[in-house]
Amino acid sequence: MDRDNGLTDQPDDDADAGNEFFFAQCPDPEHEHYIDRMEADGSIYLYFEDVQTIATLRHGHHWTMRFPQVVLVCGPDGRPARMIRLEYSTLFGTQMLCVLEQNGQHLNLGPAERTDAERFLARAVDLDRHLNEGRAPH
Repeated sequence: MDRDNGLTDQPDDDADAGNEFFFAQCPDPEHEHYIDRMEADGSIYLYFEDVQTIATLRHGHHWTMRFPQVVLVCGPDGRPARMIRLEYSTLFGTQMLCVLEQNGQHLNLGPAERTDAERFLARAVDLDRHLNEGRAPH
């Protein structure tokens, strides 16, 4: 794990790194630094605000989405496994709480408002626990 930003950079040619789309959507470890960090249940939770993704910063892909709040859920080794984020569509003007899994699966949990860092991080940890237990998020 990189000590400066808490992220393990994912090499482009690492076949075991998981879904390329997922990693392209992650905060860029060369530019983004987490604001808050929490460890629970063997996972590391990194909280970011107003995230620029790897796809945007390294590859020039510009999205119609903005990510005002993001929690990157990492294993004990620092490898990202899931993202829980607030997604704002500049195209439609809507904002949703979403989960992006390493396999590329995207789960939309419905409308949500931006909140303070502590509350968003706590909500993400609770949501991650529900997902890990196979329970429907609330």
